[in-house]
Amino acid sequence: MTDLPEGIRAEFRRALERERDRLLESIAFLTEAQRILAESQAAEGSVGGTEADIATDVNAQTLEASLGNAERERLAEVEEALERLKDGRYGRCVDCGGPIELERLQVLPWTPFCVRCALRRAGSDVRKISTA
Repeated sequence: MTDLPEGIRAEFRRALERERDRLLESIAFLTEAQRILAESQAAEGSVGGTEADIATDVNAQTLEASLGNAERERLAEVEEALERLKDGRYGRCVDCGGPIELERLQVLPWTPFCVRCALRRAGSDVRKISTA
């Protein structure tokens, strides 16, 4: 798939750039939310906040940290896909070197794996899926 027509490559580039922008915005929002929550926790702790309030804040902080980590991981995947687009490796599986299905790229433009390699990495038996 390194020979994707320029129009399709441009579409994927735009989709990846939009996703990168969305992720950067989301990460900034989550970072600010974590900062505000940390300040809130400090204030509650210093004035004797209830255990339930503190537990709720800790759960929220844990959730926001997890979401932020997931967004940062996706951002790295998007940046790597943009790099593959730039150097002509986009659309080729980084494991087997085979083409990544166009339909898969349309759904997950940042994916570095063809379906077969993605399933193998996930521990799925491709034969079971393809014969079902």
